[in-house]
Amino acid sequence: MFNFDRLKGRAGAVVKFKVRRLLYNEIADMRRFANFKGAKILGFCLNVMGFTIRQNDYDKDSRALQKAMLAWTRKHYVWLHGYNPRIAEACLVDGTTYDLKYRRLVRTYPAEGLRREPSYVYLDLDPAPPGSELQTATN
Repeated sequence: MFNFDRLKGRAGAVVKFKVRRLLYNEIADMRRFANFKGAKILGFCLNVMGFTIRQNDYDKDSRALQKAMLAWTRKHYVWLHGYNPRIAEACLVDGTTYDLKYRRLVRTYPAEGLRREPSYVYLDLDPAPPGSELQTATN
């Protein structure tokens, strides 16, 4: 939806903005209420957009969502894993794992073609704030 020239113009820009906002709101809402719906959306975004922000024109429509999603993940994933490991695991799609020892997400790309070894991409995570608990609905 984002990286094709089909939705050019003002109406397309509004639609893309609304979709980005809805996706991010579901992810960010997990800080208030950890849930599997937000976890699956985060997992989808991590899988499709990846851990690194590319600066080419092809990704310009989804770059804002990717930056916000990666920032949320860096800041809150360790907390989410401590609060509810099952929901945190639901954020990880096939080929992505959580390295508890080094506090990072690891995306593994299998050996294929002429590569004889798998390749890895890492997303370093921030530590959970001391005494962090699930925020109440009143916050």
